[in-house]
Amino acid sequence: MIRFLTVVAVLAFVLIPQPSAAATTLTLIIVNKITGEPVEDATVVLGRDSAVHDTTDHRGTVSFEGVRFPVQIKILAVGYAAADFPLNPKKKTVKILLTPLAVESEGLEVVAEYIPEKVSKVTLTHEEITAAPGGQGDALKVIQSLPGVVPVNGNSGMVYVRGSSPEDNGVWINTLPVGYLYHWGGLRSTLNPALIKDFNLFLGGYPVEYMDRLGGMLDIRLRPPRNDRFHQQYNIGTFESSFLIEGPIGRANGRDSFYVAARRSYIDLFTSPDGFNSALGNEDDNDDQVITVPQFHDAQALWRRELANGTIEVQYFSAGDELKLDNKTAANSDPELVGELSQDSSYQTLGLTWQQQWDSRWSSYLALSQGEQRDDISLGRDPDSGLPYFADSTVRTTRLQPEISWQGEGENSITGGVELTYVEAPVDLYISAPPAEDEPFYDFTGSEKFRQSSTLYANTQALFVKQRKAWGSRFSSTVGLRYSRITGTAGVDMSGLAPRIGTEYRLNDKLVFTASWGRYFQMPSGEKMIEGFGTPKLRFTEAEHRIVGVQYQMTPRWSVQAEAYHKPMKRLVVRVPEGGPGENYANKSEGEAYGFDLLIKRRQEGRKMGWLSYSWGESNRTNQLTGEEYPSAGDQPHTFTLVWKQPMPGFASKWNWGIKLQAASGKPYTPVTGNYQETLPDGRTRWRPVYGKLNSARLPTYFSLDLRIDRDIPIDRWKLNLYLELQNITRHENIIRYDFGSRYQNYNRPKKVTGLPFMPFFGITAVF
Repeated sequence: MIRFLTVVAVLAFVLIPQPSAAATTLTLIIVNKITGEPVEDATVVLGRDSAVHDTTDHRGTVSFEGVRFPVQIKILAVGYAAADFPLNPKKKTVKILLTPLAVESEGLEVVAEYIPEKVSKVTLTHEEITAAPGGQGDALKVIQSLPGVVPVNGNSGMVYVRGSSPEDNGVWINTLPVGYLYHWGGLRSTLNPALIKDFNLFLGGYPVEYMDRLGGMLDIRLRPPRNDRFHQQYNIGTFESSFLIEGPIGRANGRDSFYVAARRSYIDLFTSPDGFNSALGNEDDNDDQVITVPQFHDAQALWRRELANGTIEVQYFSAGDELKLDNKTAANSDPELVGELSQDSSYQTLGLTWQQQWDSRWSSYLALSQGEQRDDISLGRDPDSGLPYFADSTVRTTRLQPEISWQGEGENSITGGVELTYVEAPVDLYISAPPAEDEPFYDFTGSEKFRQSSTLYANTQALFVKQRKAWGSRFSSTVGLRYSRITGTAGVDMSGLAPRIGTEYRLNDKLVFTASWGRYFQMPSGEKMIEGFGTPKLRFTEAEHRIVGVQYQMTPRWSVQAEAYHKPMKRLVVRVPEGGPGENYANKSEGEAYGFDLLIKRRQEGRKMGWLSYSWGESNRTNQLTGEEYPSAGDQPHTFTLVWKQPMPGFASKWNWGIKLQAASGKPYTPVTGNYQETLPDGRTRWRPVYGKLNSARLPTYFSLDLRIDRDIPIDRWKLNLYLELQNITRHENIIRYDFGSRYQNYNRPKKVTGLPFMPFFGITAVF
């Protein structure tokens, strides 16, 4: 258990005036007390008769000639508390801090509709993302609280979206792809939350300009750097610490600005592997043992230039994760897994985006990126050589996506573009073919091992065009077409035409009916297509998104969004039983997901925000090779989530409190009904399970109640933010899987494996 201390800072400010009899020039610099940014167009009045007054310029500066002290100063600015006080300064230039009214009252934050389509889209602002309870200090974990989303387990950022697996979801950051979004399989995202402006999460039905995926699409937009002056931000949290530096390049409020941010986990700096094992309860000699305390790091940087009618941004993203442990518990059931298990993963993405408005009708957008993702995995031990099995890969991706748009009157517009991607992936491996979706109790020891050293090449060409048209004042439609083709080594050649159509009917200013249909493709993951290891002749997997919905804006603050969906899937990839080289996988599975999603949301205003979501859905698969039908791993029929945040009452009104309450049906698992002893060809013996029907049993109901308190404390020219989040305050036992024992001897009374118990999370952020 991680222990922590909460730091409380108190600063005092004393101003001692000194008289001055002679007339002089007085210069005032008016700045925001919270952010330190200049306050433009503030009215400054000298004396009580209002005869002498002036307004501040873009630097927050105003000057007066022939001033005699002491003098009464009055300052009025929209959005700020009025200031009225006597002034008798030591210096001729005085900086004055104005308190923004947004600290005490409510202000409306508006999110730009850069994607006009409304079907299956959930939009959250920066405040909603970063301050929502239940995120454990990680902004992107708020995704778990949205409808249509099922976490892999109770605490993971990896999610199923409307019946599709986590690897079927797409992610953009400023329209650039990144290697992976989460550290340690979902514990923390790889992006500093202070940089996020907002995001659109498409649960389905997303338009043709997005990449080819079967599931959901997360479009994250980062804010531009502040360019009025240099800003600094430092954070320490439960798992990691971080910094952010940003500001202008050259003169303030000029054309160029930047930011640089980085984070690193620090658990490995404060505890040894022995201490970490003790905290996990791995104290028995037969337990798995951590060799290297898990650690991660990430970094982001951006340079932005303002053009006459556009912007250019150069961006950099990177992340790294390292984990090593000694696997001992598999000795009786999967002996070739015994030994060191290590994973070292990292990625880097360097990208350029250029947005240009050419005239009142025409605009263009270009995204160019170069990325590299490296994964080095070592596990178990070959009984013949005594050396570990391994899989090392480096995936280098170059991507170009130019778009051009024409904007007519109202909602009428046409957008077209192309996505060109080139992938080079050298791999070196000696390992068995990995399991496919919904394949429990994977038998590593009994699987054939493959030795392969080669390079996979692939080219993607995708053309897309869409037209959005208003048919009168109430009805609008979006018609899109995307054609994708992928060619590569070992005869890889797949293509598909994906038409999509969406409609919106506005009954009035508050009520909108939506409908969407579209075809979606996705290339099978690369390791399944390596010649001699996988099956190069695999084809696109495919899904249809069929969606109808209604959106109702009850008030400017409250909205309701409800949708029903049906998603048939075909040509999904499964592993071929007893498959050999070149035939380990096949497009021989089908699936279906259908359900209903409801979201009732109070948009963030000032210090209040929240939503209630409910999802009902079913997701199943059919293996055409075996004829087996079963619920998919992400099948969770009922999910109810309540997120709410508001100021505390009374004397504690400076603090905010919030809760996240989530209750859900248990996900499916495959039971073990018995065990038996098996003799391997080399004479070794091991224990094997007798399985029940695939995914025929269910885990108990999931329930968690999280509590968060936080506060922003303005101190002179900087701000201190404190938060404390208590996870699972009811101490509910949430089972994420069952342990049947090293010999499967506990098949009739398995050990419960639970998610994170009651646990505090904290964060302290200083913003200068």
